[in-house]
Amino acid sequence: MDGADRITVFFRLILPISQTALITLALFTFQGEWNAFMWPLIVLRTPTNFTLPLGLQWFKGEYYSLYSIILAGSLFNALPIIIIFFLFQRYFIRSIATTGLKGV
Repeated sequence: MDGADRITVFFRLILPISQTALITLALFTFQGEWNAFMWPLIVLRTPTNFTLPLGLQWFKGEYYSLYSIILAGSLFNALPIIIIFFLFQRYFIRSIATTGLKGV
C-alpha cells in the first residue's frame, strides 16, 4: 500500500475488513425500522398510509380482539425479517466471531 492515497487505502483495505460489520449493521437497522411503531404513529395521519405494525392495532379493541387476523398479520410482518436473517446468516456469524479477536 506504499504510495496509495487515502481513497485507495479506504476502498482496498478498510472497506473489505469492515464489510461484515457494515452488512450486519445495515440488517439490524432495517429490522429496527421495519418494526418501527412510535415514529409512524406520530407522523402518519390517515389509516391508508399506516405501516403493518400500526395497522395491526386496528384489530385490537377495548373489549375484544381479532386474534386470527392479528396473528396472520404478525406472520406477514415477521416473514421478511426471517428470510433476510437466513439469507445473511453467515454475515451475522462472521461479525460476531470477529468481535472477540485481539490483534497479536
